[in-house]
Amino acid sequence: MIPGFVEGEYTQAWFGSTLASHGFVVFTLETNGLFDFPDQRGTQLLAALDWLVASSPVKDRVDPARLAVLGHSMGGGGALVAAHQRPSLKAVVALTPWHMTKNFPAIEAATLIVGTDADFIAPASGHAEPMYQALTGPDERAYAKLVGSHFLTNSYNAATLRFVLPWLKRFLDDDPRYASFVCPGPAKDPTFVEYRNTCPV
Repeated sequence: MIPGFVEGEYTQAWFGSTLASHGFVVFTLETNGLFDFPDQRGTQLLAALDWLVASSPVKDRVDPARLAVLGHSMGGGGALVAAHQRPSLKAVVALTPWHMTKNFPAIEAATLIVGTDADFIAPASGHAEPMYQALTGPDERAYAKLVGSHFLTNSYNAATLRFVLPWLKRFLDDDPRYASFVCPGPAKDPTFVEYRNTCPV
């Protein structure tokens, strides 16, 4: 999990503890530079995965055949870049992603893109939505538009987790018990505007 432009690791640290409590090995990153752009963040995500698999103290707990990347803002763009560069990844989650490129045709991983309705930094209509619409490689893809700002996912909130956790459990853990949480997905409520996906899963 990698943060966005000028964000520290602490902004995404909640994903580490929360997802780890559900059985995942999670590495939340401090970027090499606060001003790194998405492509650099994508490279850093892949380097982190390589370290986790080959050299980390927890390498015996990491399944190299089941790897995923997550990112926020430019980190979300970086997550899409990483999945584009490494099609063997199982899942990718891009949260309010920012990237000048909208099309990542080599992505094969199950891809969840999350936008928000009040994002003035990476408006969903200019980033998350066209990125989702351009996805053609993954058989499994989804788009959720949550109620909130660009920084909604920078602290724990149930609205984000109710989309991210089932996605990872279904496609990274390959646990079919979570299929109904992905498709048809959660019942409509005031925390999100829309949810699109490829059904069935």
